[in-house]
Amino acid sequence: MLCACFSAYGQTLFVNEISNGTSGSKEFIELVVDAGACGTMDLRGYIIDDNNGADDGTCQGFSTSTSTGQGIAQGHYMFDSIPAWQNIPNGSIILIYNSLDKNPKIPADDEDDTSPKDSIYILPITSSKIKRCTSIPSGSAGNCAFKGQTYIAPTAWTSIGMRNTGDAGQVRYPDGSYCHGISYGSSMTGGPDNLKVYASSGSKKCFYFNDGDYRNVANFSVGTAGSSDETPGDFNNALNKAYIRNFRTCTLLPLPKEISQNCESGELIVEFSSPAMDESSYILEWRDRNGEIMEADRSDEAVTGLSRILRGRNAFLYPYWRISEERADGTLEHSPWKINTCYSAESGLSYLGMQGYVQVRGARYGITYFLVGSEGQVLSSALPAPDGTLLFDIPGIKNGFYLVVSQDRLEVLKITIIK
Repeated sequence: MLCACFSAYGQTLFVNEISNGTSGSKEFIELVVDAGACGTMDLRGYIIDDNNGADDGTCQGFSTSTSTGQGIAQGHYMFDSIPAWQNIPNGSIILIYNSLDKNPKIPADDEDDTSPKDSIYILPITSSKIKRCTSIPSGSAGNCAFKGQTYIAPTAWTSIGMRNTGDAGQVRYPDGSYCHGISYGSSMTGGPDNLKVYASSGSKKCFYFNDGDYRNVANFSVGTAGSSDETPGDFNNALNKAYIRNFRTCTLLPLPKEISQNCESGELIVEFSSPAMDESSYILEWRDRNGEIMEADRSDEAVTGLSRILRGRNAFLYPYWRISEERADGTLEHSPWKINTCYSAESGLSYLGMQGYVQVRGARYGITYFLVGSEGQVLSSALPAPDGTLLFDIPGIKNGFYLVVSQDRLEVLKITIIK
């Protein structure tokens, strides 16, 4: 099913732990980067908030009401659009806390992951690397238009203040669409993923993820603030530690010796110069334009001497693919994502060249288009002018392959940037 927000970010910043603290507003929210094997994540523009309104399919909130009495603290926060947030490693922990009523369990600030360099970022809410919007969401209907708001330097925690009797902690993509979140309290729903982890008051409670699927409520636990359950800026427990450390393990498969694709039949041939590892076999894994893994079918195999040839079919449905190695214990290792080079202009789309912009013509007026990088990351989105001209403002864009994809996925144009 196509998400209205395109969901083309293909990565997740998920809530690992939230806490109401032992008293006052000694609260925090802890996030973890799921950027894919060996990947990094661009967090610029990602939004952090508590409950934002009614779970009506539009706001994608965590309550049945837009009332401030349902845990809606007016406003929200955003990771600033600065280089520091551009390449955050997979498995990084990011802790944001109320520095105006500091929880005594909060470690020393480490906003750049330098003291020590351990993939853990500790940020006070007053950090210059965060921006605050003071108006959206609010206690009125239709209050969830996160994108396009005015931001100022953060000076208070109040825009994410957690209501004891019921609230949520959540992350939104830069376009305002829902990414991940958890909730607690009798008046709350579980939001889009049904992640209501506790049905009662959250006073002096903390809520944390263990391992497995972070969109499965069974994998979250309720603990007591101030006790060993509360672990700001650290792994939640042994299970959580093993889970996140696995994210940080980066083992790349050997790169293929040769890759070829028949652009008429869709057949992809991948040749390695050495045989596969014992008790394992390679598979081809296709990724769709929405960033989702659509199928992971074992490919046909042929071994000749020191070469191993894999065959699969793309059928032009998936612009990105990678090689995965399935071990005897069922674990997978992945190569980097590769782009399907068989795409060409469809429905009149054509590339005009680059003069400070990526310029395309023939686009349909009123349809959003996305400029997607070689590993599936969305670099920009834009609406075409009435004459069908589409401009993506990407200063300093690097040489390489890119795709222009319509939101309804009916059009794909592969372009090559060569300066």
